[in-house]
Amino acid sequence: MPTVLITGTSRGIGLEFARQYAADEWKVFATCREPRKARALRELAQTSGDKLTIIPMDVTDAASVRNAMQELHGTPVDLLINNAGTAGKPGQTTGNIDYTNWLQVLEVNAVSPVRVVEAFADLVARSDWMTVLPGIMMALDDGTQHRVNPLAEPPFWLDLVLIEPNQAV
Repeated sequence: MPTVLITGTSRGIGLEFARQYAADEWKVFATCREPRKARALRELAQTSGDKLTIIPMDVTDAASVRNAMQELHGTPVDLLINNAGTAGKPGQTTGNIDYTNWLQVLEVNAVSPVRVVEAFADLVARSDWMTVLPGIMMALDDGTQHRVNPLAEPPFWLDLVLIEPNQAV
């Protein structure tokens, strides 16, 4: 059974990724900051048998990411989907930017995916697939936010970066 680790599964596209992979007979490791508040994810885990495991993980907290990695007990990760993300406060424009919030957006969307990949690199490297999909969130001028499929047509195409042979990061 192939394995997938997905960040940000409490709602939205992360929850749907978890639902679809479990339905396709994958072993799903679904992570989110507060599992007790993720009612739909908990219900999905209950109806998925042993195919879906919920793991608490805050992608901005290095200790939380390490703890989540340890909960896999060395299980190879065939696919890692960095889905967790935030658009930050709405309504920010030039001259009206909350820089504290903007730094938090960068932490979640830019720094944390690297932290997650780095923490799970050995488990991804144990897989024959060694696949990592970074997530992209676009904030539009109207304040709405949209996920972009990382496998979509350019310019949104993203590649897995290999720093060293056989070491996914």
